Amino acid sequence: MSEKNKGGRPRFEPTDDERKNVEMMAGFGVPHEQIASTIRGGIDAETLKKRFKQELIEGKAKASAQVGRSLFMQAIEGNVTAQIWWSKAQMRWTGEQKIDLTSSDKSMTPQVIERVIVREGKDG
Repeated sequence: MSEKNKGGRPRFEPTDDERKNVEMMAGFGVPHEQIASTIRGGIDAETLKKRFKQELIEGKAKASAQVGRSLFMQAIEGNVTAQIWWSKAQMRWTGEQKIDLTSSDKSMTPQVIERVIVREGKDG
């Protein structure tokens, strides 16, 4: 026996068109609150996240894949900026130089380093 609606709103059921639009907007990076405002005159962002969870995930994933493919293609075609970005983001390369300042005895105590300069005169 099913429970009757006790006077609240009927359960929100997305249409196929709404699902396609949500996926598209999520892929374009439209914030959830703004996507929610376009559905049937506006729904709550929590309802959007609950009823369109898969579309929100897939829209973002498909868009990221397209941008990633474009970036990758530009990098292999010789775009130096794309190559640098790819190497930093995907290969974890960095332009930073790390310097270990720990002394040989593993303390942080500075060591005195002597530098002796020997200069020979003209006569040798």
